[in-house]
This record gives sequence, C-alpha cells and structure tokens, in this order.
Amino acid sequence: MSVVGLVSQSGARFLVNLVAGRLGGPVVLGHVAVAMSAVQLLALVGPTSLGSAASKYMAQSLGEGDLAGTRAVARHIWRATLACGLVLGLSGGLIWRVWFDGTWAESLTVGVMTASLSTYTVARGAFFGHRHIGPSGTWDALVAVIGVVGSAGLLVMGVRSVLALLPMALGWTIYSWAGWPRGAAGVPTGAVRREINHFVVVTAVGTLTSAGFIQASLVVARVVGGTEGSGYYSAALTISAPLSILVGAANSVLFPSMAEALGRGAEDAFRRQLHQSTEAIVVIMSGAIGLLMVLSSPVLALVWGDRFRAAEPLLPIMLGAILAYVTAVPSVSALVTRGAAQARITTAFGIAGAMAGGVIWLLTATSFGVIGVAWGYLISTVVSSGLTVLVAWRREAQRWWGPMVRLLVIAAAAAVGWLLPRAGSVSVGVSALGFLALWAALFAGRLRSVVTHLSSRGRPQSPDPLT
Repeated sequence: MSVVGLVSQSGARFLVNLVAGRLGGPVVLGHVAVAMSAVQLLALVGPTSLGSAASKYMAQSLGEGDLAGTRAVARHIWRATLACGLVLGLSGGLIWRVWFDGTWAESLTVGVMTASLSTYTVARGAFFGHRHIGPSGTWDALVAVIGVVGSAGLLVMGVRSVLALLPMALGWTIYSWAGWPRGAAGVPTGAVRREINHFVVVTAVGTLTSAGFIQASLVVARVVGGTEGSGYYSAALTISAPLSILVGAANSVLFPSMAEALGRGAEDAFRRQLHQSTEAIVVIMSGAIGLLMVLSSPVLALVWGDRFRAAEPLLPIMLGAILAYVTAVPSVSALVTRGAAQARITTAFGIAGAMAGGVIWLLTATSFGVIGVAWGYLISTVVSSGLTVLVAWRREAQRWWGPMVRLLVIAAAAAVGWLLPRAGSVSVGVSALGFLALWAALFAGRLRSVVTHLSSRGRPQSPDPLT
C-alpha cells in the first residue's frame, strides 16, 4: 500500500508533466515543472521534517506501549504544521509573484499548493507513524486521480500556466483532511517537545541540502538555460525520478519500523532491517537504473518525442545521481532514527554535498548550461550519499563489501553500455543484453534472499486508530 500511495502521487506528477510537455513543448513543461519544484522545495523547509517526526516519534511511542504519548506527539506536531503551512504558503505566493513575474492568480495558486503540500506531507507521516499504511495508500490513489484528471483537463482545454496545477492542491487538501489526527490530545513533556523540535530543525537543514538540491537544480536550470532549457532538464528528471518510488515506499515503512524496533530495544532487528533493505536496493535498483541508462535514448524518444532530443545527454547523468541517492536511503533512515545527534551527521553530509555540487555549478554552468547543472546534481548526491553509507556501514557493523563492490562494477558497466552505441561499436539492443547478463552474473547469488525479504509479512497494524 505504501507503493500504491507513492506510485499514485509520483505518477500523477509524471502524467501532468507529460501532458504539459506533449501539448506545450519544452517551454510549457519548464514553466509547470519549475512551479512544482518550487512548491516541493518550500515544503522541505519544515513540513517534510515534521512529517518525519510524526512517523518517528508516534511509532516510537507505540513501540514503548505509550498510546497517550502518541496522541500528545500528534497534537504538538500538527499545531506546528498549521503555522508552518501558513507562513510557507504566503512565502510561495510572494516568491512566484516577485521572482518569476507570475500573475496574482498564478501566485495564489502557488501559495495554495505550498500550504496544501505542507499539510499533506505531515498527514502522511502521521498515517505511517500509527501504522495505518493501508488507508494512506487508498487516499493517495484517490487524490492522485483528482489531481491528474483535473490538471490534465485544464491543460487540454488550453490552460498554459501554473493554474493548471490547482486540482493537485485540491487533492492534497483532501488527503490532509483524511489524515488529520482527530484523536490527538494532551501535551508532550518538555523533554519530548525539545527533542522533537531539535529533530525537526536538524533534519530540515539536512533535507534541504540533500533532497532539496534536486528541486533547487531545476530552478538553477531555469536561470542558466531559460524556460526551454529547464524544459529539457525537466524531461530528463521526469523520467529518472520515478525510479526512486519503490525505494521511497519501502523507506516510508522502514523508518517507523526502525523507530519501533528501537522503542522495543531490539537492536538486532534494527540492524537486520538496515542490512536487508540496503541489499535489496543494491540488487534491484542497480539493474533497473543501469538498464534504463543504457536504453536512455530510445526511452526518451518514446516518452517525449523528437522535440526533446536535446535532453538525451542529461538522462544518464541524472540516473547515476538517482542510483547514488537510493542506495543511501536506508542508511539515512538508520542514522536519523537514532536521534538528533545522528541526524546532525546526515545534515553535515548534505551540506558537504550541496557545497560540492554548488562548486560544479559555478565552474560548469556558464560553459555547459543545463548539462553542467546535471553534473553538479550528480556530484552533490554522490558526496552526501557516499559519506552517509560509509558512516552507517561502520557504526552499525554492516557487512557490505560484496554488495558495494558489485554496485560500483554495475554502475561502470551501465556507463560503458551507454557509450558503446554512440561510438558505433554495438547496437543499443546488444549493449542492453550485455549489461543484463553481467548484472545477472554478479547478483545471481543474492536474488533469492532479496525475494524472501520482500515477500515476508510485516507486523500487524495498531488496532486503535488515531487518524
């Protein structure tokens, strides 16, 4: 159900971008995609961390058998969410009006989108924190249909501005209503409030410098390459980003599960979840992302058509960044679940990655345009993700030498598989088959354990609903 929810939301954004690009070309796609990225970037300032706090601390209280504590945490987080959503919504509207020269109607749309996405993000964290994953997936699917049908309908009728995104904001508002913690009551202790607030601040900075970097890269692509260049960049990003859906869905379940394990004092279960989830990601995502990298040219032509041919060099770079990002997702969850002190480490790594990517932008953006922006995104992700994996590897005593060496070999093979057809050595089909053969040979021994892990049954949900 977590997959259903994230596939629905990511699929909705993909379909809206697809309709915008097909009907309006790179210029309209760039306009719509930049607005959506600006909204997502603003939501990372606080609501994303508040959602993570809801997921972590509610699940941790459940693991400790403290239902009253769970309800008090929910009330504290939602009060902060409403204040944060109001401030960010007003900020989003003003930014679009002043920086992007939007009309007042467009600015109002961006403001409403920002506020509704803020509350949606925390509602989703509350659903998962209380282990109500099934209802979350159902509501996600419902509001995604509302967003796609409404936004696509407006685009078909001739709307060529961010006003076409208003139905998506409506869907997020409905989800927020569904996830509102109606049973929330009480006040957390002073120590718990301070811990939650510290956690939110630290993770917000880390999220902005890691996950926020990709949204910022689209804004930079708009500055460097104009609306058309950002359209090409958005086309490559729209294809590559959905590959992280499965990982995001797994992590939405993994994060509160880890927190609950720590609440029960089950250290072995915590480390086992980290190992199994990382291994599953390495095996599955290296094959899927690597194959898409090799086939990037025909896939790009199939999805976007000839008008987006200029986006072809961007897609392999972004796919490499996605592979680095998803590999580190369980490690990030493990460190953040340990508490604010460990979360500061991921924040520091996010800052280091952002600085590295920013340097690449300064050195290459002027000469290479949006390709330089893509390289900055790749370097930023590799630095932050690589450091995070190394620390989790050491601190949680993981045995990852084999999977990580195989991952590096597969990544290199995918890059070679993309280059060979362009050098005229082999066809794209032969290159893809060769890549698949190498991937199967390297990971054949691990596929059975991964399948067993993915098919195992989870813990039952709490019988006492909060949301």
